[in-house]
Amino acid sequence: MNIEETLCTAFCDGITVSAVPAGFAVSTGFEDASGDRIGFYLTKDDDTDMYRIEDDGSLVPTLMASGVDLTKGTREKLFQQILEQGRVIFDDDSRELRTHWLREEDVPAAAMRFVATLMRVANLSIVRPEIVSANFQEDAVARIKQDLGADFRIKENESLSPALSDYEPDILLLAPGKTPVAVFIATSDQRIYEAILMQMAARHEAKVECSIVALIDKERSKLTTHKMRQRARNRLAAAPEFYGEEAASVLRIAEEARAIAIH
Repeated sequence: MNIEETLCTAFCDGITVSAVPAGFAVSTGFEDASGDRIGFYLTKDDDTDMYRIEDDGSLVPTLMASGVDLTKGTREKLFQQILEQGRVIFDDDSRELRTHWLREEDVPAAAMRFVATLMRVANLSIVRPEIVSANFQEDAVARIKQDLGADFRIKENESLSPALSDYEPDILLLAPGKTPVAVFIATSDQRIYEAILMQMAARHEAKVECSIVALIDKERSKLTTHKMRQRARNRLAAAPEFYGEEAASVLRIAEEARAIAIH
């Protein structure tokens, strides 16, 4: 399998890979807040047969030009944290985001991680105190623990396995002999994106059996867009709505582990 086929396998659908003088230009099926498709370049070093993933150098300058200062305060800390978690470097001279040099077999997993990093960096433009988001997070976690704590081992903010260490769901539900369930609480479109990326990685890279769920706050959510909620329902194992159906939404999550607690 060549590099184009492995990338297409990793991202499943909606991807185009075009040869360019330096390597490949890749356009994914994911979109940023403005509706533009998220893409990256794959540069090859012919001497070593190694690859490097990089953006076009426009994301960070565009954020800075729009008033999002990534050089100080909360956004600087978040920016550096995102880069570290995504194993991505920001080149001060070229203004590009890029990876280290990679072996061909490491490119697909790194590419998904890179796309997740681009989305997280882009999302820094809307970083602000969000009471609604915090309340939803707290309410959802508390209700899951209350309703399912007796039937599952519950972990918070931990990866499911070393092979999926780049993805941290808000909740993991674990029980002997049952399918693990990873719950992403949809406080933003980014969290839904990350849930979808984790599902792709679990299926095509890590080969880990699990169910990925996005928990939506309500039908006309102000935290997520209608389009992303549709994607969650179509691509993930489940995407129940929490408020107004708290018990039913948590039970729907439990069903994914095929271990429904009857109270």
